[in-house]
Amino acid sequence: RGCPGHFMASYPSGHVHRLPEDMGILHEVDVPVWIATYNPEKVEFLWCNQANVKLWNNADVEEFTSMDMFSNRSEALIKMQNELFDLVQVRKKVHYCRRTMYPNGKAVSADCTFAPLQIINRNGEEETVAIITARPVQDMDAGTLEANRSHEMLRHSPILTAVFTTSGDLIQSNVTASKFYGG
Repeated sequence: RGCPGHFMASYPSGHVHRLPEDMGILHEVDVPVWIATYNPEKVEFLWCNQANVKLWNNADVEEFTSMDMFSNRSEALIKMQNELFDLVQVRKKVHYCRRTMYPNGKAVSADCTFAPLQIINRNGEEETVAIITARPVQDMDAGTLEANRSHEMLRHSPILTAVFTTSGDLIQSNVTASKFYGG
């Protein structure tokens, strides 16, 4: 849904983690990793590793987690985040897709994995959040990059958008179309 080549899988429940104490080892990997909640009542970044700090050109983890990227969201972005909340945090599915992010206004396409993660939240309660890994796509030529960006723009459109094969099989649809057609 909404992402080219998306894939969802069940994720078995496992350990309960504490932020940031249990995340330190993730600073050692060179892949951007962050933890977020897409709960419609409060969407926020909770933690990230140093590779993600570097991707976003932040000074430190605190600068990343204090970014307000959620106050002025488009209707389509709200729908996508609500879908992520349902898939990952409620149904506990793993979701793979390609996303375009804009650190410092520069487009970066990345293959992302959104997976459920059990944590102890600020209130001392167990909560399912999303742990996200993003592998920036390095080998795209300018034409492919622009095609991906235009595809990403369609995903954010409030207009129903779907792409089908000549035999009628669905290739891709944006969140608006998925919700409308019950997908």
